[in-house]
Formats: sequence, C-alpha cells, structure tokens
Amino acid sequence: MQSGRCSFFVLSRRVVQYTIPMRKCPRRVCTAILCAVLCAVVLAVCFWVYPAANAEDEREPAEYGGILRLWHIDSFEGGKGSRASFLRDVARDYAGESGVFVLVSAYTAESAAAAIKGGDIPDLLSFGTDSPFAADVARPLEGYSFPYARAGGDTLAYPWCRGAYFLFSTGEDPAGATAQNTVLGTNGKTAAAVAAVRGGLPSGDYRQEEPLRAYSDLVSGKYSYLVATQRDYWRLSAKGVSFRAEPLGDFSDLWQYMCVCTGQKEAYARCLAFLDYLLSEDVQARLPRIGMLSAKYAVYGNESVLSQAETLKPALSVSAFLSEEARAALLDSAVLALRGDKNGAKKLENFLI
Repeated sequence: MQSGRCSFFVLSRRVVQYTIPMRKCPRRVCTAILCAVLCAVVLAVCFWVYPAANAEDEREPAEYGGILRLWHIDSFEGGKGSRASFLRDVARDYAGESGVFVLVSAYTAESAAAAIKGGDIPDLLSFGTDSPFAADVARPLEGYSFPYARAGGDTLAYPWCRGAYFLFSTGEDPAGATAQNTVLGTNGKTAAAVAAVRGGLPSGDYRQEEPLRAYSDLVSGKYSYLVATQRDYWRLSAKGVSFRAEPLGDFSDLWQYMCVCTGQKEAYARCLAFLDYLLSEDVQARLPRIGMLSAKYAVYGNESVLSQAETLKPALSVSAFLSEEARAALLDSAVLALRGDKNGAKKLENFLI
C-alpha cells in the first residue's frame, strides 16, 4: 500500500498492479471494490485452469476394461455359503487385476428366462440343469470342452463348481440301506433317485421328501439313511451329528455352469478372460469357503469324505440343457427303475450321457 493510494497485486506470470486514488475512494468503498476485483480474478483463473482438468477426470482411466453383466441362478442347494456372493468376491478381485468390472445379479430360472425372452441378455450366465433356455443364448466356448454341455457339436458352457450325491447314515453300515429305512432328499431340481439307482441301492419304493425335511427325518431317527447332496454334509457337520457319508460318484447332475452370451467381439473376449480367471487354480482353491467342489482340481486336501467325492469324477450325467419335460421324464424313469421296473431302467439309460 503506497501513501495516498490503495494497491492490489495478483500473482500470475507477471505482477499486475491496480491502483485506486484514496482521495476519490472512501476506505469502505475501496475495500469492497478490492474484494470484488479479487473474486473476479479468482473466478477467471478457475475457469481458465480447471476445464482441462475436469475433462481429464471424465475420461476413462487407462486401466479401465469395461463392464460385464453376470446373472447367477441357484439351480440346486449349494454347500455352506452363497455362490452369488462367491462370484461377487471373485469379480471384485478380478476388477482390481484387470480393470474389468463384472456386475453379479441373482436371478431365478423363471425370472432369467422371462428377461431373456424380453430381449434382455446378460454377458455371462451362471446356471444349472433347470435352465434349458441357456442354450438359446450361449455362445461356443473357445478352448473349452465338456461333454454334458454340448449342443450342435460345440461346448456351450463349463462348470465353475459342482456338487455330489452321498448316502448318509447315522452310524449305520451303508450296506444296510433299504427302501424301508432310506429317504431321498429332493425338490425336483436334483436327481437323488438317479444317484440311488446308479449307486446300487436295492430295489424298492423309496420315499422322497424336500431336502430339509428329509435331513430332519434322518436326524430324528425316522430314517437311518438319506440320499442327498453336499448341502446335507454341511448341515450334519454344523449340527454336530455323528454320521457317515459315502459318495455316490457314478452319477451327478450338480454342475454350476458358466456360459458366455454376448456376441460382441470385445465383450466376448472379456467374458472368456473372466471365465479363465474363475477356473484358475488359485480361485478354485477358494471353493471350500462355500462348501462346493471343483470340476478341475482337488481342493479339499485330506478331508476324507469330500476329498474322496472330488476324486470320484462322475461317469454319467445329463445334458445341461435338459427341457423341463425331459427332466420330469428322467426323474419318473429313475423312480420306476428303483422299484425294479425294467422299462423304467431302459428309459433312464436314454437320458444318461
């Protein structure tokens, strides 16, 4: 501030001096003018400097690899955790490594079928053997081969985890199972009757119940044996019940498949890269967290029952794209075969691959 004058300086590439004669400008007016000038200069600098920075922020970061939509369908009971949550965890890790964001949404087979019929098709679909519509949107998987998920000569899906059937007993010798003391746990989406036939259980009229009720009847002593899935292994383990379990490894339809649905070239490549990551040994080694088995690796170490189950690769299964009518016929044939009906046994063989 020089004598008799009010001065204001702005620092930029050069110093600019504004002077207002004090004689013509009272102190309060001078201060107000100086403040107004300061605000105007600051605003001018902001508009001059920041537009380029804001435009830079709006551009996708260099590591951004896009967004994929993955729909997950629980076609059968899992193990001890959520398969959808497992996929979300894997997707989060994958995004950190690749920059590709995989958005996982849970659907039922019915809601997914309705959405796809309406033209809404995901990039990836995780499904089981109650979703025949998957064959209509699945693209051939380059570099993959799986006998139960083939159509038109191409493999359309590959299992990222699987289950298994077991004969459970509460301390009894597995060889003592009969139609009178054994219950089959099924909700129509699993094929316990087929597992019982292929497992060599003796002929008879076996009772079938919803999985949770069948499990409760075993624990209560109403039945001594139960044919059911890996879910009941974890139910019994969590309950602290003393039990025995024998894997019925000749047959399984408990595959949780993944298929790629997008036909867009870049998106297809991203989907295939995510599937590769999901099926990598490191990621598959996490499956015990949700009580599921791997279709590719041994992930249970020396845990006797589950390690035995994963080494018994099923020799037979059914098509991943079995229609609702065909699945009903499969289950009916298995029930007849269990009763000793030869025609039922022959019909059952027609469904097995």
